[in-house]
Amino acid sequence: MFDREAFRGKVALVTGAGAGIGEAVARRLGGLGADVVLVDVRQDLVEAVAGELRELGTRSFAAVADVTVPAQVDAAVQSCVERLGRVDILVCAAGGFRSRCPVAEMSDEMWGSILALNLTGVFHAMRAVLPHMMAQRYGRIVSVSSDAAVTTRHISNAAYAAAKAGIVALSRHVAREVGRYNITVNAVAPGITLSDRIRRLYTDSQLAEFAERTMVGRLAELDDQVMPILFLASDGARHITGETILVAGGY
Repeated sequence: MFDREAFRGKVALVTGAGAGIGEAVARRLGGLGADVVLVDVRQDLVEAVAGELRELGTRSFAAVADVTVPAQVDAAVQSCVERLGRVDILVCAAGGFRSRCPVAEMSDEMWGSILALNLTGVFHAMRAVLPHMMAQRYGRIVSVSSDAAVTTRHISNAAYAAAKAGIVALSRHVAREVGRYNITVNAVAPGITLSDRIRRLYTDSQLAEFAERTMVGRLAELDDQVMPILFLASDGARHITGETILVAGGY
């Protein structure tokens, strides 16, 4: 789908780049020539991946930041601009939740922490990169929502679903605000994806049950999520903005 240097000359910043979809996106962008700033709270993970991407000839580096802390996100973006000169692509992949919990039993702390990581963190990252993208009159923003935003599958969590639905609305409204600056803002909404985290959380029999509920009879691999993200981050999608692509195998 992409030639080996499809993103050569582009600078990408990826949050949640230490594992899962974020790591897979960062690796693929670097492999296609982009200079990647890998943002995560886990320094050892992103440092290792950044080192591998530098071996490919990119100027990639790790930036340790918690997306729920705006000053840390601002610092990561500023470091990107100072070291690499610009920021062309933002992929917001940081997110998740620790446990399922009915709303009747949910604490304020759980509700707030899930929204902070999954929605407010995306806002922090968008707000930090947009002035730079607007000044250069170019940008591609892709955020990772979830099929939980549009379904009621039982393995989710109401706070997580609300946050992921918020990403859909946030992306659509920011797209309207910045479209005239040649900036597109989109999202993908993955279904259950076979990351290491998902394999740890569920048994083989549970995963088989989830797979049976899809139209295609299987769960997504990481690359099934990566490729739509790369497409939206590419100039091939320059006339697509304010959209969310559901990547769930017809769940």
